[in-house]
Amino acid sequence: MNQSKNEQRNQEFRKLFSEYAQLSLSFPVTFTKGITYTHMTVCCANCGLEVEDENVHGEIKPVTENMSQMKAVAYCQSCHLLTPAEYRLYAEGYFVGLQNGKWTRYDMKPKVSLLKKMIKFLF
Repeated sequence: MNQSKNEQRNQEFRKLFSEYAQLSLSFPVTFTKGITYTHMTVCCANCGLEVEDENVHGEIKPVTENMSQMKAVAYCQSCHLLTPAEYRLYAEGYFVGLQNGKWTRYDMKPKVSLLKKMIKFLF
C-alpha cells in the first residue's frame, strides 16, 4: 500500500475515533436466544498489547436477531497508532473478526461456575 493510501486510511481512522463514543458504553450486548457479551478486547496491531477501554471507540449495531456488528478504532498509547477492529458477534457464543482481509472465527471461553469448580476440586 502506498503512502497516500496509508495516510488516507489513517485520516479515516482518526475521524471514526473522534466520532464514535467509548465502545464499553455499548455493552452488554444480549441476544434473546443466546448469550450476553459483556466486553470485547482490542489489541494494538503493532505491539499486540491490549488497548485500555477508554481508548477504544466504536459502535455495535444489531444486524439480525442472532448477529450484531461491532466497528471500533483503538488508540494505543504505547505506539501512538490507531488500530481498526471489526467483529460480528453471534448469539451462539462465537464471534468473527476481520484479520488481514479475512474473517476469522473465535469461540468464547465459557465461564465455569464456582459450584462446578468446587465439585471438580472435591471429586
